[in-house]
Amino acid sequence: MYRSKDNAWVLSFISEPIKRITGFSPDELIGNKEISYFNLLTDESWRNYKNEIEQAIKKDRPYEIEYQIYDRDYQVRHIYEKGRCFY
Repeated sequence: MYRSKDNAWVLSFISEPIKRITGFSPDELIGNKEISYFNLLTDESWRNYKNEIEQAIKKDRPYEIEYQIYDRDYQVRHIYEKGRCFY
């Protein structure tokens, strides 16, 4: 679970299981303290992810997306995410 307060793609909250997935603790990702979560996405995944989220916001609908990230050890991890944008 995560929360981003603006369109700058900066996390203001992310749950503890993110460390098991990425190797980064919530503290390292919140506010982009060490790295932005969104910088972990592969280039193609970032383009698709950003488009899907922007469409969900524009159409006020939930979203489901699968994408790839690089973890702390630069291993590719496959992510399935679903959610809804509230603003």
